[in-house]
Amino acid sequence: MKWCLIGASTGEFVTADNPLSVYHPSKRSWGIATLGAHIHLAISPKYMLFIGTELPVAENKTYLMPAEGIDGFNSVIIWQAERYILSSSGFERIEPLIAEC
Repeated sequence: MKWCLIGASTGEFVTADNPLSVYHPSKRSWGIATLGAHIHLAISPKYMLFIGTELPVAENKTYLMPAEGIDGFNSVIIWQAERYILSSSGFERIEPLIAEC
């Protein structure tokens, strides 16, 4: 698996009671090493560790992500939360994401 750091150019990453999100776009049976699988962990409101078989950016680099991409990551975190979602600046921006899940 390859690693990179993703920074929030605007907005923030949320976290949850299940902070390690594991995802594959197909949503079918898959394993950690399946091509396209990725793991992400918000390590602060402004940075997320991204681990995957394929990276959206160069390995060992920091990428500043636009708000739309941050919403995508936050949706996965919210979707995989069991009970709690944590945000350092309120829930106005993520309320629509919560409603979708």
